[in-house]
Amino acid sequence: MNKKIIKLLYKSFDAPLSENEKEVLAKALKESEGLRREKEKIIAMREKLASAPAASFKPFFAERVLNRIRGQNNSMGERASIFDSLVAAFKPMAIAAMILLISILFYNLKTTENYTLAGALGKEPVSLEQVVDPVYVLELE
Repeated sequence: MNKKIIKLLYKSFDAPLSENEKEVLAKALKESEGLRREKEKIIAMREKLASAPAASFKPFFAERVLNRIRGQNNSMGERASIFDSLVAAFKPMAIAAMILLISILFYNLKTTENYTLAGALGKEPVSLEQVVDPVYVLELE
């Protein structure tokens, strides 16, 4: 079956055909058993669809959808307000913790001779000899 002939067959159900198209389709229907079966399938499908009840939504569908959307927006607003309240509650603690961390860093820098990040964190640099020395490894544990 040719794609053009099948398109022509479908077109024949929805729109009027020209004389030339009618002749081509009639000739193709006479010659092809598969095309005749396809035409019968199309007719059966169209009849089945025409006899089926029209599906529709329940009453007030649009209102229910809009109410559900509004409800989701309200819950998102509640989540935002919970987050805002948590930020407000923990902000003083965060400021106090930051001041404590900065004071510990300055204390470590003051007490050590090593002015690096490791010194500020209270870590002393370890040499290769210390890593290999078993006594030093046992002291770390």
